[in-house]
Amino acid sequence: MGELESRSRLFLASNRTLYLIAKTGLYQLSEQADTWTLTYPSDSNQELAPVMAERSNTLYLLTSDELLASTDRGSTWDTLDDRPNGRAIALIIREAPEKPNSQNEDMTMCLILQTLEKR
Repeated sequence: MGELESRSRLFLASNRTLYLIAKTGLYQLSEQADTWTLTYPSDSNQELAPVMAERSNTLYLLTSDELLASTDRGSTWDTLDDRPNGRAIALIIREAPEKPNSQNEDMTMCLILQTLEKR
């Protein structure tokens, strides 16, 4: 798990909930609460990457080996897919170009990773 950064990062969601991504897990602080609440604990097999994103009321979070999504503000997390190796730098989610008469919400996800070269 050494390729993940151990420093904490903050993420502000559109509903003004503040999330703290730390080595011990994901914490949230809402405007209604005055304490941090652990919403997703990490363990020795799965650390959190210091990268988070949001689109259409869905939060996205990276672990050491998976991409997770939550549609209930972080109360529960579902695995979307495995993630490639490398140190996560950013997760960018953008709208895909609209297609005429399309009812699907398309999006593009870009995961920026730093890989280490072996010498």
